[in-house]
Amino acid sequence: MKLLTFAVTLVFLQTAVALASPTSNEFRACHQISSKLLQQCLDDAPGSPSEECWSRAKRANDACYAQVKHSHRSDEARISAMKEAEAKKGNPRE
Repeated sequence: MKLLTFAVTLVFLQTAVALASPTSNEFRACHQISSKLLQQCLDDAPGSPSEECWSRAKRANDACYAQVKHSHRSDEARISAMKEAEAKKGNPRE
């Protein structure tokens, strides 16, 4: 769990706040985190059923993806307000 928390924090810090959609490069850190988590889990219990390891890795990857996507929505309210202000400048009757 510490690795997952660290990984999500790392992705959050590495992801620049932007006004566009996430790029594929921003998800690479997620892939690295989930693959390292999977490898560590499999190494900790060699030969045992790996369903839990795959499940953990997928949860970590999904959480990381959500964090990347969320970082691009953080300014949504400000962007909407700016668009409305610009629209009102162009159309003073509103």
